[in-house]
Amino acid sequence: MHYERTGLASGPPIVFVHGLACDRTDWDLQVKAFSDSYDIITVDLNGHGKSEADIDNASVEGFAKDVAVLVHELQLDKPVLIGHSMGCRVCAKVASGSATPLTGLILVDGSRQATPDNLEEKLTTLLAGIEQAGFSQAISAMFSQMFLPDAIPGVKEFIVARAAQFPEALGKAVITNLFTFDALHVEEVLSNVATPTLMIQTTNSPPEGGRIPPREGDSNPWTDMVMSHVEGAQLSIIDGVGHFPMQEKPEELNKLISNFLREHGRIDVRRNEEGT
Repeated sequence: MHYERTGLASGPPIVFVHGLACDRTDWDLQVKAFSDSYDIITVDLNGHGKSEADIDNASVEGFAKDVAVLVHELQLDKPVLIGHSMGCRVCAKVASGSATPLTGLILVDGSRQATPDNLEEKLTTLLAGIEQAGFSQAISAMFSQMFLPDAIPGVKEFIVARAAQFPEALGKAVITNLFTFDALHVEEVLSNVATPTLMIQTTNSPPEGGRIPPREGDSNPWTDMVMSHVEGAQLSIIDGVGHFPMQEKPEELNKLISNFLREHGRIDVRRNEEGT
């Protein structure tokens, strides 16, 4: 698995994990914000970015194993894992059972795409749509729905175009696994997470698909599930942005990350040394 390590080698470690059909560069604005004081590791999951594809291990479980191995190989001292979208599941799987000691989890705009009751129907409908439209067209439409109408010019276009280039066989395998994981495994995984956890939510995923801004009083299957399975889990909302707050509202996201790091003892080393 390809990764990049930047920032302050003596600082508290942070590992950033991207989502489906994305890569480590999604976190560039967070790397810039935190690299003066933290040891920053960004990864390209199996088959993404600069990492070669191993389709047999292209799954939430396989991705999580790769991340856990990297944490051990780099001898990271209780890192904070920060995941986006599919990366939320990957980070939760790493944390589940506490085999890898962590300081905390930050889960950025996660979702639950299937339950045991609707898994077969959802997968059948999704894969049939992919066959009808073609994979590139279907995944482009899926990613286009992740943005609000007033998305920052250029951000949506780049992310949608990148997703359209994702390999079809790998994409189908990962999507099938992701839906199956959500339906059959995610609740057990979350029940075994004992590390401090913050959800940062920017959208809801309605049953008809797509992404909409969260509204007060709305039920969200993902956040409801995390809150009910992870003791002490917290939830913060960023308004007025789609599924990629890392690029579209980095200042607000970075502030929430910074607050969580301070709350859990991962102090800004540079500022601490300066006595501020």
